[in-house]
Amino acid sequence: ADALLAVHRSYYPLVWPLLEKDLLHGMAHVTGGGLYDNLPRVLPAGTGVRIDPGIVPRPPIFDFLVEGGEVSLEEAYRVFNMGFGLVLFVGADQAALVQDELAGAGEKSWDCGEVVEGNGEVELA
Repeated sequence: ADALLAVHRSYYPLVWPLLEKDLLHGMAHVTGGGLYDNLPRVLPAGTGVRIDPGIVPRPPIFDFLVEGGEVSLEEAYRVFNMGFGLVLFVGADQAALVQDELAGAGEKSWDCGEVVEGNGEVELA
């Protein structure tokens, strides 16, 4: 119950310094609609995204909801954030720098995917 009632997290203190340094190409706050609805909103035309969901640790609350609610993992990634609170789109040449900046702020981050040619699709690898 406590996990479901937790206060919404603000990413502003983490993201603002990255924006000031012009290190981000885009970002998606993954809320209702999960990865499938939130990521395409920030993708340029002619692109899609390939994500490896196994790289990002999944909080236990989502396993509880999947198992207790008999929800498929595909549907869970369509409805919940599954541990992807905020997805940052960063140039490959700046990914290590962004991760260092986030680590310096006490935040863990994962390189979990790539932008590919497509029509706004989200592919979970």
